[in-house]
Amino acid sequence: MGSLRKVPRRLSLRQIDEEVQKFFRGNKRYNKVPVPIEEIVCKYYGYDILPVTNLYEELGMTGFPVPHKKEIYIDKAIFENTSPNRFNSTLAHEVGHLVLHREFISKFNDENEVESFLTSFENDPEDLAWLEKQAWTYARYLLLPTHHFNRKLTDLIEEKRMSNFSIRDISALLKIPIARYFEVADEMTKIRIQMYLENGI
Repeated sequence: MGSLRKVPRRLSLRQIDEEVQKFFRGNKRYNKVPVPIEEIVCKYYGYDILPVTNLYEELGMTGFPVPHKKEIYIDKAIFENTSPNRFNSTLAHEVGHLVLHREFISKFNDENEVESFLTSFENDPEDLAWLEKQAWTYARYLLLPTHHFNRKLTDLIEEKRMSNFSIRDISALLKIPIARYFEVADEMTKIRIQMYLENGI
């Protein structure tokens, strides 16, 4: 397969958000709530989404893209979950890898090559953690877009008179209604709220 091992770029929150905003500016039909992530994957990127039994147990991953085959593999338990929220969040995370880390994943042909790639980070786990962090950040900005999310969060804080509450309390109390509104996972929403209140983005 050749060496896939590179040092990931350290992108700021603003840089990642700008990547997402660039996508929405060029694809206004997807700029709605909830964001149609499955349609984005299948129609815009042209990828098939395939469930894989025990993917997380075997690789420690809930999903991964294979650009060579135009496929995204998702752990079957998440794929078949009755709630779309976890599935949407996982799918958006894989889109984050497609957009931000193409130089790492472009040569993936199957799960064996993904496993080899993961093994190459054994001596530098921080680099792998950074790739994952960036992909999750992209997913949060994609599924909870800044222009929709900021307005929704501000309205709820005003409506519930929470302006003097701590960031921890606001994120704990508002994560569920916001997660349901955007159809994403609760934990993803909690972190997105904290990111916005701490960094303004």
